[in-house]
Amino acid sequence: MNVGSSKRAVDLLSDLKGVIDEQEATIAEQALKIHSLQTEVLELTASRDALLEKIQQLEKQVDSNVGHKKHHRRRSSSGKRRGSSASNHKPLSLQTSNGSVSGITASVSRSSSFQKKHLEEQDSRQNRNAYQLSSDLRDKQVEVLRKLYGGSQKSEHAARIIQEAYRKYRMRLNFRKIRHSKVRRLTVDSVPHPKHFVRDSNPG
Repeated sequence: MNVGSSKRAVDLLSDLKGVIDEQEATIAEQALKIHSLQTEVLELTASRDALLEKIQQLEKQVDSNVGHKKHHRRRSSSGKRRGSSASNHKPLSLQTSNGSVSGITASVSRSSSFQKKHLEEQDSRQNRNAYQLSSDLRDKQVEVLRKLYGGSQKSEHAARIIQEAYRKYRMRLNFRKIRHSKVRRLTVDSVPHPKHFVRDSNPG
């Protein structure tokens, strides 16, 4: 091998060594980036889990408040019905002992109307409170999504999707309740009163 060939071989080896060194540096740099991305993924995952847990706690709190209000409303309505039943029984005893039926009947009618109006106002207030709690929950969910996704466009888009889905869910739930109530009312109204059976069984 002459001197020229030896020099070219040395230059080639030097070039190959330079390429290998450059590739090793690139590999090391990419490894650092991968490690950094893995760390960021772990941090984002932990943040997401914490935010989801917070959302679940808020939902449980809202459900607990709504359930407590419904329980209180049922107890209050039961007490009102018992009081109304006791008031309705009093005019019968007074009617048998006295002859003044009209004044007692008017008093009972006013009492029943007042109780009915009071219960309707109470139901309306509780429904407004439940809707307000649902609105607060949606606002907090939107805030959580903004913190989770970071970007305004993505977060606003996700918030709109969640709000629209929640509205549709509430509308379907309310429609199902109304339909069930109407079907139940129609079923009850379609049952003949016992007086009809007595009238039909006594010809002439």
